[in-house]
Amino acid sequence: FTDVQYSAAFASHPLWREVGPILEELHEILAPHELHFGYRVAGEMLAYVEQSGGVMSGEVADFLLKHGGKHGTIHGAAYGGDIEAVKEFLAAGSDVNAKGEDGRTPLRCAAGYGHKEIVELLIAKGADVNAKVTSVQNQGSTPLDAAIETDQPEIADLLRKHGGRTGEELKAEGK
Repeated sequence: FTDVQYSAAFASHPLWREVGPILEELHEILAPHELHFGYRVAGEMLAYVEQSGGVMSGEVADFLLKHGGKHGTIHGAAYGGDIEAVKEFLAAGSDVNAKGEDGRTPLRCAAGYGHKEIVELLIAKGADVNAKVTSVQNQGSTPLDAAIETDQPEIADLLRKHGGRTGEELKAEGK
């Protein structure tokens, strides 16, 4: 859709007056980066942005939260450092070791972004400290790899304390 087609397609929708300006503002954030979002509600958009880890994820996430969006997945809450949302997901029955579309677990998400409190919480709730990424990108890497790669020494030490190994270490051990 071009900007003109985008606006025209929804101008007659009953909620356009309320939602239109929000979507137009979001479009202005994304368009220079050639990112497009289709026509989803704020909560679904936040889930998409969180899972994709896109170039503008922080700015877009802040924008969507400002307009009432919530984290769409436990992975997104872990990426974003939102411990209260992680607790809510766990209380609602989310699997602490669930693998996202990119093959990462919530623990790996939190470890890679330096969210120590969330790492501690997830470990306390039974997160697998040696869960390997299953997607092509970073395949076989673990939460410890993420902490090391992003220079998070406290988190790396914490993971090691709980038996965490790098993907290479596990491979050498035949695991």
